[in-house]
Amino acid sequence: MELPIRLFKVQDRSMEPDFEEGTYIFVARTAGELEPGDVVVLRHPSKGMKLVKRIARITGQRYYVIGDNHLVSEDSRSFGSVPRDNILGKVVFKV
Repeated sequence: MELPIRLFKVQDRSMEPDFEEGTYIFVARTAGELEPGDVVVLRHPSKGMKLVKRIARITGQRYYVIGDNHLVSEDSRSFGSVPRDNILGKVVFKV
């Protein structure tokens, strides 16, 4: 059974200044609607690693995600939009 809330650690600088490297975040699995502006944890579409990104745009079941620190972020600008299945949950709290 997968827990409804999971703890992740931000592993890079792509979401600075709001989410610095080393910040712990609580992520809620959500079956509900996600909206542009929501910060989510997702699986990279080809590398499988977990990323923290902000939803910029939604087209159907495809999500265009970006990092707040555009200079160092690998995001939809490089790998394209991601399907809903790649999104693990929405960030609801940070420590």
